[in-house]
Amino acid sequence: MIAVAQIDGVEEYTTDTEYAPDAEFSADVIWGYAPLTVKFTDESTGNPTEWKWNFGDGSPIIDGTTSDYQNPTHTYEKAGVYEVKETAINSAGRNTEIKPHYITVKSPEEIDDSDYSGFQTSEEEPDAEFSADITSGYAPLTVKFTDESTGHPTE
Repeated sequence: MIAVAQIDGVEEYTTDTEYAPDAEFSADVIWGYAPLTVKFTDESTGNPTEWKWNFGDGSPIIDGTTSDYQNPTHTYEKAGVYEVKETAINSAGRNTEIKPHYITVKSPEEIDDSDYSGFQTSEEEPDAEFSADITSGYAPLTVKFTDESTGHPTE
């Protein structure tokens, strides 16, 4: 709606125009081992007031107007690669963001010691270990350290 007012011979226009949102979202983790719990964050613009999420794993689509629906947490129970869809809605319309192959969940049997960055793993406590390529020499001494920790530390 556009309202026009004339004050002292000058027309002023005000609008009550609302635009459909532009759906955007992110996740705190996008790959790991089952069961993998993911916290999704709505980053939509356009002031949505309702959100619909499809997590791609056959679970029910969630739909609502509270912060629990805006920024949901979802647990993926089975290994697979999942497409995630978020629809942001307001009174002017709706928009859907689709991220194919967004969440990758591996079964615990697929643990590979070569790379754990970004993975959520079992609750096994890490055991810090390291080695050095040389342990003595003359200054200045350059030493290469290698992490040999077990238990899949994340930091």
